[in-house]
Amino acid sequence: MADVEASNSGAGAGAGEESAIRDPLTGLLGPEFWRVLIAAESDRCRRYDRPAAVVLAQIVGLDEVRRELGSDIADVIVVAAGRVLRAESRSSDYVARLVEDRFGILLTETDEVTAINMVERIRERCEEQMQREKAESRVSFGWAGATTSRTLVDALVLAADRLDREAAG
Repeated sequence: MADVEASNSGAGAGAGEESAIRDPLTGLLGPEFWRVLIAAESDRCRRYDRPAAVVLAQIVGLDEVRRELGSDIADVIVVAAGRVLRAESRSSDYVARLVEDRFGILLTETDEVTAINMVERIRERCEEQMQREKAESRVSFGWAGATTSRTLVDALVLAADRLDREAAG
């Protein structure tokens, strides 16, 4: 996990490695690193019987913004959402941009109740930011925690299911 932790702070990555680790638009961790991170944290949770949770966030309506107002405006919304997610996360958490409109947050040493409280705080801040940006978008969330009967990978699947249901509603 030392390499993973160093990469979260931005240390330990050379110039060539940085583009594979970071999303170029937001500066957040990228999807390739997210996959490695989830596997490593899943192993750590199982080995040491420690809690962790995942939060997925999606900017609903971003495709319409991109079509109607252009890529520059859509990028402003993505960057603003990423900034809120990073600002509202703890320094021990990992925030990644997974695809164009979707983000992931890995909450280390966090149970599901704490994750829910964090989601509600982030949801409020995202709504405020979308209003400031005058964005015709909203941010939907899904979350789940690893438990003794649910691996972190299973939690990620449950979080994705919750996110899809909320985004559709």
